[in-house]
Amino acid sequence: MIEKADPAILQRWIDEAWNRGREDVIDEVFAEHWVGHDLQQPGCSGRTTGREQFKSAHRAFRSAFSDVEVKVDETLVAGDRVAVRCTAHGVHTGNGIGISPTGKPVHITGTVIARVQDGRVVESWDNWDVMGLYHQLGLDVR
Repeated sequence: MIEKADPAILQRWIDEAWNRGREDVIDEVFAEHWVGHDLQQPGCSGRTTGREQFKSAHRAFRSAFSDVEVKVDETLVAGDRVAVRCTAHGVHTGNGIGISPTGKPVHITGTVIARVQDGRVVESWDNWDVMGLYHQLGLDVR
């Protein structure tokens, strides 16, 4: 029988890891051998394996947008999966994503689908509006 996922796990990850910058919560929410697919956020590309790789990307993004605030707009649960539709905003104040700070505010949307097993995220698929982010930073993304 497939375990029903608890949507609180993604809410906690967003509230604590992203909004409060608590990197340590990644160890509590993600399984050790977590696999991330199609991560389109700056600092990630393609497939990411393991919490340490995710922590590196998390640090990079938060160093570029230290005031990032992510809001869950909608949550859906289906069996062992939790999906959230989110809105994120912040000001580009650091170069963690390989772009010199612009001081520009950004507002992007994204979707995360997570597969949960034994109370931890074991696999996830993220899709963020990276092109919109780059456009708001004034980059030519053609």
